Amino acid sequence: MKKIRSHLILVTILCYSSGAYANDWGQDTIFLHREFYGEDYHRIFIDTSARSVFYDQIADFRFGEFDHQPFGYSLDYIKKHQWKLTRRSLGNLPRKWVILQYYRDQFYAYSPSDWYSHFKVAITDTAFIDFSGEGPAANKIVSYRQLSENSFYFFLKGIDWHARKLVIHIIDRKKGIAVFEDYRSGKKEYYLMIDAAKIRQVPIIVSYCETSKTSEFDFDQPDFEKLLQKKVTNQ
Repeated sequence: MKKIRSHLILVTILCYSSGAYANDWGQDTIFLHREFYGEDYHRIFIDTSARSVFYDQIADFRFGEFDHQPFGYSLDYIKKHQWKLTRRSLGNLPRKWVILQYYRDQFYAYSPSDWYSHFKVAITDTAFIDFSGEGPAANKIVSYRQLSENSFYFFLKGIDWHARKLVIHIIDRKKGIAVFEDYRSGKKEYYLMIDAAKIRQVPIIVSYCETSKTSEFDFDQPDFEKLLQKKVTNQ
């Protein structure tokens, strides 16, 4: 899907008095991009209201109509391989995480136009659950240990990867921000996540159109090495 990059120096602040989210688009709504596709109106904006309904949407871990089937497949796969799910104590590690983005040296939550690209994680005392565009998938926690005060290691097995190593590095305790260091299929990937319980502490960028899926916003790529080298703030 095409992505849109904002090159605005001055942004437009508008006030809406009608529409599905009238209560959430107010004087603190900052627009980064607006365009029409025929009768479709697409806008990308920064919502700084802590009451925004978009936070509720991206941090909703309830199963939808089409989530039970893929989740069931992942559990059946674990049972087929006789990978017994065992209970583990995770201490004070947050249990629910939502993907976080980075733009112009700031962290943002993101409500996408196409929810297939949205990602979140739920950790129970028996399983590590990925919520991706394909639906939720449970992974067996083969091993877990706390590496330091702010780093947590998981070795996982599941329907997508038989050997997955993941380290959660918390870099800001107050805001619940972490770098996930994920080793899958011989490749290492870094991405930002935020504790779902603290998500309203960062602003949210929304790509919104009432009637169709449209372009996503083009975020910056953070320097993960620098982020990991910084001392954890607000412990």
